[in-house]
Order: sequence, then C-alpha cells, then structure tokens
Amino acid sequence: MLAQLARLLFRIAGWLGGTTTVPTTPLTRRRHSYLITEQEHTVNALWALVCWVLSLIAIVLVVLVVSKSSYWSLIIGVFIWILVMTNKRCLRVFMLAVPEATGAITINRLVHVTTADPYANQRVYPVGLWFKLPPEQVKDGLFINLRIVSQPYQEDFPAGDDVVLAMRGGFIYRSPLELLPRYVAVDDTVINGSLVDMTTSLLLQEIVQGPAHVGRGKVKEWQDALLAMLGDTTTAFPMLRAQERDLLLRQGLNANFEDLFGIDFISVLIADADYEMEYQKSLNQQARGLLLERRANEIKDRHPAMSELDAHNVALLEFGLVTKNIWELSGATPLFNTLGNSLGQWLSGITPPTQPPAP
Repeated sequence: MLAQLARLLFRIAGWLGGTTTVPTTPLTRRRHSYLITEQEHTVNALWALVCWVLSLIAIVLVVLVVSKSSYWSLIIGVFIWILVMTNKRCLRVFMLAVPEATGAITINRLVHVTTADPYANQRVYPVGLWFKLPPEQVKDGLFINLRIVSQPYQEDFPAGDDVVLAMRGGFIYRSPLELLPRYVAVDDTVINGSLVDMTTSLLLQEIVQGPAHVGRGKVKEWQDALLAMLGDTTTAFPMLRAQERDLLLRQGLNANFEDLFGIDFISVLIADADYEMEYQKSLNQQARGLLLERRANEIKDRHPAMSELDAHNVALLEFGLVTKNIWELSGATPLFNTLGNSLGQWLSGITPPTQPPAP
C-alpha cells in the first residue's frame, strides 16, 4: 500500500515536471531525450526541500517530547538535523555530483519498464551538482565517460587484378547525453567490431569490381557509400530483437546505427588506399628502370661516339646505383687490360718441355 502511494506521488511529480508530455512509443525509445529537464530538476529540488523541512520538524518534535523545553528543543533539534543532513549518505539520497566529461544515469525503482520504452526508469544527469528523487539509485558503474572515441581500422583487400590494396581509416564518435541509456546497453566491443565488420564488407565488395589503380581513385565514392550504409535502416534492423522490430514496423518507424548504439558519428573516414609494400617496391623499381633508360638515351644522343654500355654506366653513376674506383676514373683500367692481354699472349707462346721417351 505504501509503495503504491509513493508511486502515485512520484507520478504526480513527474506530471508536474513535464515528463509525460511525450508519449511512450517506439520513437521515444530512441529519439526521446532521457536527459533531465529543468522542470524535472525543479521538482526534485522541491521534493528535497519538503523532505528536509519535514525531517527538521520531526527531529524538533522528538527533542521537545524528551526535553519538555521549546527553546532547547529548537536549538538541539536544529543542531541534530544539521549533523544528519550534512552526512554524505543523507546528501546522496537527494543530491548527485557528476564530475567533468562524465554523464550519470540514475534508475528509479518505482517506475515500470515497458516494451515501448525499456529505459523509462532511467534519467541522465550531465556535469554538475543536481537534485534527484530519493528512489533514484546511482551506481558507480553508471558514471559514463563522455570523451570522444576513435576506432581505427586497417585491412588489405585484393582488387580485381589481384593487386592488394591496403585500406586505412577510422571512425570518430561520441555518446550524446540524451541517448546515454542506449549507449550503456551496448558493449564497446560490439560497437567497434560492428563498425569494422561493416567497413570490411563494403570495401571487399567494392574493391574486387575493378583493378587496383582504378579503385584508388574511388576513395571518396567508397566513403560516401560507407556513410550511406551507416544510415541504412535495413542493415541495423537485423540487429534488433524480434519484438522491437515488430513494434517499429507497426509504427512505420526506422532505426539506423546511431539510434541503435546511442552514438553520434563525428567523422567517418577512409584515409588512405595504397598498394601493399612489396608491390610498391616493384613499382618503384620499374619506375627507376624507365628513368634510367631515358637518361641513358639522352646521354647517347648528346655523345654519339659513346657506346650504349658506357651511356648506361654514366646513367647508373648519376642515379647512384654503382660506384667507380680511382683506377677506373683515371683511365688506368685500359692499361691494365692491355698488360694483362700481353702477359697472356707471352705465356701462351712458351711451349712446355717434352718428356724423354720411355726406355
């Protein structure tokens, strides 16, 4: 009986605070803000003031009955009331302090949860000092970090010509205060894993449709397609429970990933689409060979008397691919070649001694 009376009083307080102005439909479950309003905070402050005044009157009356003195009952009663009300446990019943970059969620045990709004018993408090209702419970795990979250990804995908593209990018998102209960209901690994899986699925389907050099020019197009996928309701619908899907379909409403996970995307980027490292090395070698050939032809055209081999050697020297020693640069190598050839001819003219016949 007392619980029903308390529930009725808190419903009246909620009506005074304007909490029932928005109907509880599947739309309110995702789009209705669970952030405490100014009217609700005013009602909470009035509740705290009424409870504090009643507690003061009760303590003074008890002291009056014991002391039989109006003067001392007032002095002692106020002193006892100050000691009780300044206790941390008593303050936590009516007040809530939320630190910086944090949002707090309270759970009201006197409010029933329905399938139309599974978070109807939760209220979100931003940074600051707030009044709350006594039935609203605050747990340590419901102080949620509101800092911006960055989820990078890096995957290799084979293109249509079997050339591998290394894709790099990431998601930057945050949790809005008004949808904090939905964000708390989903684990971080589920959010980040789902975003990476969606990106992998999209890029894999797009990259295999053409050669790698064509795909590198479609980064902006793929990024727009990824944004469209994040806003696509058909992708998010299978992740909902069957009961939630039926409610949304009957109401003709949709849900995207931001509504599903309770997040706001700040940035969705495909930062780079480059060839894998081994293929890049081979391309660099091929480009260097073409430049070397072009430079050798220029040297040969400028010096017609120079052989093609010498022109290539000079080009190799310019590119720093080979080095020459001091003998080669001073022209002493032909001299050593001549001396070597002469020594070889002289040695070839010496006939070995004949062996005497066997007796």
